[in-house]
Amino acid sequence: MDLIDTLIFILILLVISIVGIFYSRRIQTRNSQDALIGSNVSVLSIALSVCSSFLSAVSLLGFPAEVYYRGSTPIWFCAVYLIAFPIVAYVFLPVFYYLRLSSIYEYLERRFCFASRILASSTFIFQTVFYLAVALYAPSLALAQALNFPIFVSILITSTISAVYLLLGGARGGIYTSALQMALILISLFTICCAILLEFKPVEIYNRSKNALRFESTDTRLSPQVRHSVLAFLIGGSGNIFSLFAVNQLTLQRYMVMPTLRQAQKVVLLNIPMNALMAVMYTFMGLAMYAVYYNCHPSVAAPDQMLPYFVENHLNWLIGLEGIFVAAVYSAGISTLTASYNALTAVVLEDIVKTIWPKVGKTASINNETHIKLIRIMPFVFASVATLLAMAVKSLDTMILQIAFSIFGAAGGAVLAVFVLGLFCPKVTNPYAALTAQICTLFVSGWVAVGSLVFKVVPVNLPLSDQCRNSSSPVEFEWSERYGTVTANNDSGIWLQMSKISYQYYCVVAIVVCIVVAHIMQFILDLIYKPPPVELNRNLLAFAPRVKPPNIIIEAPESQCLSKHCSVNEEE
Repeated sequence: MDLIDTLIFILILLVISIVGIFYSRRIQTRNSQDALIGSNVSVLSIALSVCSSFLSAVSLLGFPAEVYYRGSTPIWFCAVYLIAFPIVAYVFLPVFYYLRLSSIYEYLERRFCFASRILASSTFIFQTVFYLAVALYAPSLALAQALNFPIFVSILITSTISAVYLLLGGARGGIYTSALQMALILISLFTICCAILLEFKPVEIYNRSKNALRFESTDTRLSPQVRHSVLAFLIGGSGNIFSLFAVNQLTLQRYMVMPTLRQAQKVVLLNIPMNALMAVMYTFMGLAMYAVYYNCHPSVAAPDQMLPYFVENHLNWLIGLEGIFVAAVYSAGISTLTASYNALTAVVLEDIVKTIWPKVGKTASINNETHIKLIRIMPFVFASVATLLAMAVKSLDTMILQIAFSIFGAAGGAVLAVFVLGLFCPKVTNPYAALTAQICTLFVSGWVAVGSLVFKVVPVNLPLSDQCRNSSSPVEFEWSERYGTVTANNDSGIWLQMSKISYQYYCVVAIVVCIVVAHIMQFILDLIYKPPPVELNRNLLAFAPRVKPPNIIIEAPESQCLSKHCSVNEEE
């Protein structure tokens, strides 16, 4: 970047940080829950913050590259959002909202047993810590490329800044800065799309992309090994959305800031247009990149550097755009990191520290002062771990987006499966049946995910041309059944065949395994022990009539309340 872009980049980050922390400081942090969760935040701010929490920097770099290399099938995410987010808002969210849980995994203790809760929260910690490495590497890569920093220096700076945000502004500061950063991302993407339309002819983008099979977006093959088929998106993609937005501590903390269920549901539904708009812009940018390089594929160090390379070399006529873009990528990474640090802190404190504190501490429970100190310190612990793990991401021979979805699909799918079991399977009441199913699901999910790395399962790219010396020649390709599938360094064995399943289906596989094993174990245990009938608390089931709390402000104990509002009022 030149001097102007560098100054714009620094100025944007400073303004966002100062504004976010300023607004967070306007409201006094009265207790540990305010420091950890936040309160008094608007619906739009929370919706923007939720949207930026997952795959922001990762998708900003990985999604357009995915379209460039493998076509526009990810546009089907728009349909997935229309299906999945309403289910999150009206099926999953009411259950957790009325339970007023400090940790979402407390639900599993109420529904099954304490061991199920600890196993799920431990899985979440594992999932999020390893995802942090990917989420940290993505913006650090953009910063290193733009400012010519060594990548390890960029990683260290990025992880430290994200932890400092929480130290200075608390959860509320993280929410406000994430909302502003998400707004910057949308503005940046829109500006890039406008610059593309001014620089290149839409007709040429369409024709060149179509000739090179980039518009083949309706892959209707039913094989689960087809990576991005329509069925994979509609079924598997919906499972991924449930894993991220329905049963995840990151999003639960954001939803529970809202004083009413209706406002929390608005937060979820606002993510439909925001995520769909981003998917459309990502797809357009990917097609535009291919139209520019249709007969001369550039040499880049990694596929995920395609978009930064494109902006730097073909849109540099728009003064300041590169600085805005790098600021957007960097901000996207920071927002994901702050949300992850905060969620990890909540889970570790609620599910682990508070459990063992009475056994090792001098008091029966953690006092408010100690709780706040731990909230301030723990983000730096997670930042240190993420920094070490991010160094290893560079050695993984696959795309950032693939790594991120694989992590959430495998570990997240196992967690989603046990929640689905609890919410939708009232006949499973034996905690041993549920715990056995949960363990089996973790094993199968891990088996599939690890196999994809062991066998080096990689997707087959659509054809690229490097006829740079004869740039005037037309480029056309014929469709092959290999496109859209994956390859591996071995051709036999059930482990390999399972590992070649599309990462979109990881959650589906986990749910099927969990439900089948749980019902089999429930049947066996009922035959052996013949236990008396168990009457479930209907508030723990998704479609059962729910006993709603009184329509008042509840003065709940601190451990039972995520926000000082603690209102379950359904009125606006």
